[in-house]
Amino acid sequence: LASVHELTRPFLAQHPGVRMRILSATSHEILDRLADFEIDAGLSYATADQAHDKLPGFQTLPLYDESYALVTRATPGLPKTMDWSEVGRFELGLLTPDMQNRRIIDRHLARAGITIAPRIEANSIVVLVGHVAEGHVEQGQAATILPTRAATFFAETRGLANIPLTGGQIGTSKVAFILPPVGRRTLLLDAFVRSLT
Repeated sequence: LASVHELTRPFLAQHPGVRMRILSATSHEILDRLADFEIDAGLSYATADQAHDKLPGFQTLPLYDESYALVTRATPGLPKTMDWSEVGRFELGLLTPDMQNRRIIDRHLARAGITIAPRIEANSIVVLVGHVAEGHVEQGQAATILPTRAATFFAETRGLANIPLTGGQIGTSKVAFILPPVGRRTLLLDAFVRSLT
């Protein structure tokens, strides 16, 4: 969501009469709404991580590979990068398990040999960043793990450190547009897709 403007602003600038509505939803909700003709397209992950998350005939338009960063209060001595295996020393707040992003993060942590029990779970990145911005707590320094683009967006103006996570990677997570079959697309959606390619 933090980078969706990179996709929409150029299109809106080229088409001043167009209006868009952008909604936030889980990957499951996006697919349900696509199947029910409630939305024109969805921004999600190119690869579904659960079998029922695939819609027959729907296509994906890969946009970029997602990477991750630890976001915590900026304090002296923080490293420039951090291995996934080191995040266990922070009091983590993470998205709820129904979010595909959380399931991807859990796989990265498992690959790094880390088992965590988040102190806070929320279905909102804003809630997690607010928790982190409060700084230190008795149990340790509060932190969250976000996609790098979101981490950059939230950290820049809030005195937070944005530490890229390295090692323990499970491969890339491609962010993509999920599109209905060609015959089900509106002319406006086709024009938007052409603006991306």
